[in-house]
Amino acid sequence: MSNRKNILEFISRLSELFSLQQHSLVESLEIIEGGRHSRRIKNAAAYLKNQLLQGNRFSNVLRTCSELNFDRTFISFVELAERSGKLTETLTFLKKRSQRQDKILQTIYEAAVYPVFVLILSIFISGFLCWLSKSTLGNEVFNLELRGSFIQAFFFLIVFCFFMFLLLKNQLGDNRLYEAFLSTGFLIKSGVNAATAVGLGAGILGLESRLGQVFINARLRMEYGMELERAFFAHKRDIKMLGKDIQQAFYYAQKSGGKNDVFEKIALALWSNYEKKCRVWLSMIEPLFIAGTGIFVGLLLVNFLMPLLNGLNLF
Repeated sequence: MSNRKNILEFISRLSELFSLQQHSLVESLEIIEGGRHSRRIKNAAAYLKNQLLQGNRFSNVLRTCSELNFDRTFISFVELAERSGKLTETLTFLKKRSQRQDKILQTIYEAAVYPVFVLILSIFISGFLCWLSKSTLGNEVFNLELRGSFIQAFFFLIVFCFFMFLLLKNQLGDNRLYEAFLSTGFLIKSGVNAATAVGLGAGILGLESRLGQVFINARLRMEYGMELERAFFAHKRDIKMLGKDIQQAFYYAQKSGGKNDVFEKIALALWSNYEKKCRVWLSMIEPLFIAGTGIFVGLLLVNFLMPLLNGLNLF
């Protein structure tokens, strides 16, 4: 089982025991240790429990847990929750976040079925046409006249499938801006300083990414006392990066006193747009790959069957 799956199962059980059933953190980890889980989950629960019993902080022992590799964002959430006293709510939030990420990956894997199927089908079609051409024209004619055409057609198909998979992965898998706004809103409502919450949002987007830099700069400006709209939209390029709708949302939140809700409202709008985009792309997968397969088969038919028909003296 992958590290991602292990963490999802671990945080789901921990959230259920600690947040819903009101067990202590140590008791929750002890129950997980004795449950029917993978070896890594059981070992991680045992390690975390023992470290907590020795008086260590939960966020600190997560950093040193070798059985499950918790990312920096996960640990930062727990660390801020320990300070604000909102660990119960934070574990529930992290569980839902992990579930969303898992669902997105499942969607990408399902979409990957199409290029794999197209490649397998095309290999069978190519094999049949090669056999038909060889049996009719002979190996010498096939090698001289058709090998290059076959390689070109198959190279086109591989490039097409690879490009389409990367495009689908990029379109279906990128909802980091939504996660950044949702996480920022959650932290602010949990009592975390707004600038600190925005800084964690930058970590979700990637500190080196362009959107991550927008959040980092906004955090710095907020620390100097700037209002939300000016902090996020100090330059025209920021409007291009985030969009005028988000700028308007910050403006009205600033004027109406809804600063604590604005990040979650923006996140909901981003999620709605993401779902619409997913529906469009998922509806386009089948016709796109049918078109790509049709071009591949057409290239093969033109290059394979024309010499075959000429060899049979039909033209």
